[in-house]
Amino acid sequence: TNAVMGLATLASPDAVCAPIHDSPPTPIATMYASWKPAGGLKFDATRKPWLEAGLNTLPYAGWTTMRRKNGSYLLFDTGPWGSAHQHSDAMQVLMYAHDTWFVVDPGKPLYNRSALTQHMRSAAGHNVVLMDGVPHLPARMDHVIHEPYELHTATGLGKAAPVYAATAKRSCTTTGDAKLTFEHARTVIDLPDVGWLILDELQPGD
Repeated sequence: TNAVMGLATLASPDAVCAPIHDSPPTPIATMYASWKPAGGLKFDATRKPWLEAGLNTLPYAGWTTMRRKNGSYLLFDTGPWGSAHQHSDAMQVLMYAHDTWFVVDPGKPLYNRSALTQHMRSAAGHNVVLMDGVPHLPARMDHVIHEPYELHTATGLGKAAPVYAATAKRSCTTTGDAKLTFEHARTVIDLPDVGWLILDELQPGD
């Protein structure tokens, strides 16, 4: 139940979940329409969460979406790094508008140990911040999440439409030297009829 609703909430306006980590692009519309919830839960199969405007969070998965009625969509990925099949995509954002992807997750075109696959799994292959251009990993590797990741969201009242904002923090370790760490704080602001503003703050461990 939670998985289907989570995918529907996460999907972009074209009803497809992005290829996050080792997952392929996942169409959700047919799955959602044919879903039969257990336990007699009420369910409206005509509803399309991937088209509903607003700010939504999946706190334990670590995803935040921002949508507008004009079809613009942003995914802020602050979730756990996991322990297998994961990519170094901490704090990435994906952006979709005007029926077009502007910032994408590279996904997993090949499932092998080639240099291309390793690059596309790395921080350098994602829309994240590199400290001094060095690829890095999230400092925590979490197998089971017992509490939501630190994430602060806000919806402010604008003149015509609300302003959405989300801020997250993450500690990262460079892949070249485990002693070289930095703290990364990213704030994403969705301004109606303007676009997205992203603010990054980096604090080196040394």
